[in-house]
Amino acid sequence: MIKRLLIRFGHSVVRLLSQLLLPVADLPNGVNHYPSPNKILLVAPIAIGDFIIAAQAIAATRKLFPSCHIYLLAQENQANIEIVQRLNIVNSTGILSSSTSVLDFIKLIFKVHAFKPDAVVCMEPGDNKFIALLLLVSRARTRVGIVSADTWNSQYSYLFNVGLRSEKNESERYLRTIRPLASSEKWDTLLPIDVNYSISEVELTIFKQWIRGRFDCRSKLICIQAGSSKHQKWKRWPEHHFRDLINKLLILPDVSVIVVGGKDDIDVSKSIISKEHCRAISLAGELSISQTILCAQLSDAIVCNDSSCMHIASLLKKPAIVLYGPTDPLRTKPISQDIIAMRTGICCSPCFTPMDSSRAENCTIAYRCLTELFPDTVLKKVMEILSIK
Repeated sequence: MIKRLLIRFGHSVVRLLSQLLLPVADLPNGVNHYPSPNKILLVAPIAIGDFIIAAQAIAATRKLFPSCHIYLLAQENQANIEIVQRLNIVNSTGILSSSTSVLDFIKLIFKVHAFKPDAVVCMEPGDNKFIALLLLVSRARTRVGIVSADTWNSQYSYLFNVGLRSEKNESERYLRTIRPLASSEKWDTLLPIDVNYSISEVELTIFKQWIRGRFDCRSKLICIQAGSSKHQKWKRWPEHHFRDLINKLLILPDVSVIVVGGKDDIDVSKSIISKEHCRAISLAGELSISQTILCAQLSDAIVCNDSSCMHIASLLKKPAIVLYGPTDPLRTKPISQDIIAMRTGICCSPCFTPMDSSRAENCTIAYRCLTELFPDTVLKKVMEILSIK
């Protein structure tokens, strides 16, 4: 219903309201940043993986403005709220999804208006009509957002007085959205940025006991995510390769394997584990995001596609082997020495871009970029991480 109203509302009316409601905030000559804010509204990315990448930028905001009130608005995914609460870097949170009722959306509008942020930072590029309305009612003096990429320009670019072009690397993209709020002097002292995900020893011990009660868990634990977004199944390493890798890992006497993933990954996760293996288990669809992170914390190494598990590994500073095919590690790989990108180097890879997935969806060479990345190559790298000869 809200969507239909917004379509009828029309861009011409939104543009008119923006001129009436949104203050102009031009920088004086010689000034390279906007006034330090006392209240910031951060609009976070939707996907869990993207949200975890953005955690560095959220932590940077707290480091730059330690006494600022940060209100974080998560989109679609309640799991993102679970993550940010563990980071202890924002003051308050809210959630906006396509299933939000009219009444709840009106309440959110009043909440944002009452919050009166000095700055709004939209971390994810896009043309979200809900976000456009929230920008209008915020009446924030500083409004930062990504308004263009290689083949895309936002239809709401006029709502932002600091419009940015999308960076190729996602980590750099999110950090760049914070840059206009800080002086050069503050920005130069920003690095390093520590993102500390809070896990108590008691919580970890209880989860470890639960895991050991489920299967034969040995001293070296490998966490595997064989799935990916249900809309991007083409970036998955082949099931038979995962199955072969697990079989070879379990030949090693001290190794156990846990396969994790969401409800959409249940079938693929169960298919890669042979029933006779007592040292391997699939928990796909059983764990919350917090429990999946605990599972990664207990692991000695992680093997996954270009997916959320890679970003969880980066968050926890855990070694991870990421199997790349159509997607580009220069764009999605976290800036971390713990993350190892493995790819075949076939000349047409990477072929996927955020604005055009047609080549990745309709591969004409049977995804050789993934099928020719063989299990023995991955096994060798896992054994290096585990210090097994």
